[in-house]
Amino acid sequence: MSNMLTSHPYIFSILPLFTVVCVILFRGRRRQLTRVALYSGLACLPCSLLALTDREYWRPARLGGGPIGVEDLLFTFTTGAVVWLCSAWPYRRDLRMPSHLPASRVAKRILLWGLPSEALQAALWLAGLDYMSAMLLASVPLLTVLLVRRPRLWILAFSGLAFFVPVHFAGFKLAFATLPDLVLQWNKQGPWAAGFLGVPAGELAWAAAFAILWPVVMASALEVEFRPAGAAAASSGL
Repeated sequence: MSNMLTSHPYIFSILPLFTVVCVILFRGRRRQLTRVALYSGLACLPCSLLALTDREYWRPARLGGGPIGVEDLLFTFTTGAVVWLCSAWPYRRDLRMPSHLPASRVAKRILLWGLPSEALQAALWLAGLDYMSAMLLASVPLLTVLLVRRPRLWILAFSGLAFFVPVHFAGFKLAFATLPDLVLQWNKQGPWAAGFLGVPAGELAWAAAFAILWPVVMASALEVEFRPAGAAAASSGL
């Protein structure tokens, strides 16, 4: 086991959080909240394919030795679920989702919005921009379009940023403390490899961009509605 911890720290860094998330999703009392979190994690799974473009940023040892592994699937599912839980938790009593929404419609929306962003990211990467910078820039147009479409979703973007980034940061600090070989997986010569309080700057930049964008994508695709408590109180007083 100790050899596995040393040679494959990536899988062991994500397994504990993945387990906790699964318990929350299937045992949590807020079914509306956890149901969307489950969908968010599942919808994020195709993002695992981005591992094919990030080898200049980091090169983790994956089970099987391939360019994509089960670790990437666990990571994308877990972060997809956690970012929704972080962004929506402050409004958990106000969330409303249609009781029946065809999965095909949701999938079409996510593909319609996501494919242009992925294509832009790939184009920027092929043009010579590093993986992380390409990803950050490619997320801006989609976020802008979705917030113009539904401006009130900026609240989810803000809460995602406020809560997910600290959770992501704390997770890395704990992982580095328990799995010291994990830090060796990053390319120290890369443009985003510089550390910030012991965590690669690229991880914090990614966490911020993901926390702002993904909750807005999911709320838009699933037609999630919410009314902040202050707005509800104001309307009831009229």
